[in-house]
Amino acid sequence: MLDRSILLKELKREFPELTSLINAEQGLLHFEVGAFYQFTQSLINDGDLDKVKTCFSIANNYLVNGDKKVKNAISVSYAECLEFKNTKNNNREWAWEIYPELLKKEYEIVRGKFGI
Repeated sequence: MLDRSILLKELKREFPELTSLINAEQGLLHFEVGAFYQFTQSLINDGDLDKVKTCFSIANNYLVNGDKKVKNAISVSYAECLEFKNTKNNNREWAWEIYPELLKKEYEIVRGKFGI
């Protein structure tokens, strides 16, 4: 099973720019995953398809293969939090189209169906 330390190592290796944000959360898993969510949201807002795909792949892997704590953190502090609706300044709906099905299910449990 993949645990917190493996997740954080992978995030920091894949996205060095995320390291200081994760470190600022003082070892609190949900806040660390929240930093990952905020990072992903900024990439969605910027339209960075490649990095968003990587974020989604990592999140999906840890939702499937993580230990109980990691799965819960990905579900509660990542999957349910992302915004996919377009705004005046941000085209986001494209990200829903590539959001993995398992993450969509977690999102829909709390927020309902996202209809595009």
